[in-house]
Amino acid sequence: MWTPGYWSYAPEGYYWVPGVWAAAPYMGALWTPGYWGYDSGRYGWHRGFWGRYIGYYGGVNYGNGYVGRGYYGGYWNNNQFTYNRQVTNVNTTIIRNTYITNVTNITTYNRVSYSGGRGGVNLPPTTAELAALRQPRLPPLAVQQQNQVRAAANRAQFASVNRGRPQTVVLSQPLAVERRQPVAVAAVQQRQLARPVNQPVPAARPVQQERPAPQVQHPVQQERPAPQVQHPAPQERPAPQARPAPEKRPETDAKPKPNEEKPKEENPHPEDQNPRR
Repeated sequence: MWTPGYWSYAPEGYYWVPGVWAAAPYMGALWTPGYWGYDSGRYGWHRGFWGRYIGYYGGVNYGNGYVGRGYYGGYWNNNQFTYNRQVTNVNTTIIRNTYITNVTNITTYNRVSYSGGRGGVNLPPTTAELAALRQPRLPPLAVQQQNQVRAAANRAQFASVNRGRPQTVVLSQPLAVERRQPVAVAAVQQRQLARPVNQPVPAARPVQQERPAPQVQHPVQQERPAPQVQHPAPQERPAPQARPAPEKRPETDAKPKPNEEKPKEENPHPEDQNPRR
């Protein structure tokens, strides 16, 4: 799977983490990129994650199928990933499971790589993207974190040195394979759903969206989450009297879970240090 490059932050400033091919940790896993979001006068990093659905990534156009909303670089066909050659560059002499579909970028922001704030992307999450945040997901793999550590150790990757033109934009070799078991899913969520692949359905009541911070970037579809099970509260027994009191209507005690916030790494420096490619 292609995982886009991004600007990370260290005490010395912003540095570019190269884009790289990474093996999906399990069959059906898709990568939702991280993004910078502006919140309460500061920029914070919302890290990416692996899951069966593509979530919100700030509306940032990373390219290579990540056009700001969703993913159009390919899809899982049973246990095989099929690549869209219109936006994903693969060697067709080796990889035959491909197709071609034109992709229209959803955002029109030129080289803007953060959500909110002055000049940032203004594309709020959909209810489907918020629903994906409540599905089981894995954090970045160890090999992905190692890629970030190597970039932080290379001074040529820092914006203060390269002026927004990093020495290494992408890695030529893929990351080592790291298999992980998918997060367990409740039995009620394992039903066969008669919906298009990777098209989650919003919850009955939308949760409060996570307020989305800066960087320049370029490069799936989603499934419908199963409905929550509600259990009626036990009925109250009427007090003994000459004429029985009317029975109270059952009340549901199930409440929607609050939206899980994505962890942030606060940047003590505001957007005046945001590099633009």
